[in-house]
Amino acid sequence: MKNTKGNVVITTALMSVPIFMTIGAAVDTAELYRARTNYQNSVDAAALAAAKTMAKGGTTTEAQTAAERVFSANIGNLHNSTGTIALDFGSGNCAVDGIKATASLRHPMFFDGIHKAFTDAGDAHHANMTVN
Repeated sequence: MKNTKGNVVITTALMSVPIFMTIGAAVDTAELYRARTNYQNSVDAAALAAAKTMAKGGTTTEAQTAAERVFSANIGNLHNSTGTIALDFGSGNCAVDGIKATASLRHPMFFDGIHKAFTDAGDAHHANMTVN
């Protein structure tokens, strides 16, 4: 009869790296979806603030300022993130043309080094998101 007492230890040691990499990818994916949802809500709130300013008779400059203020306040809980927002007011009548908000966010991920080691896409230290 062969001695097989060490098989579990060897198998566990070999499988620990892929298991921890999978856990890391799951954590980053969950964080990315959380950030994207928060980010989308921030863009929507900024566009609504701009529309409200325009509806009260404000200028496009005032509306842009109000949108940037609301956007910055709402992405404040996305730590170490940087974002920008740009608004297109069309002809300046938001009741007719609406407001098109385009924003981009650079958000740090937990396991960037692991992701960069296996993919060439994106930045090694941030997830880049664009929302329209």
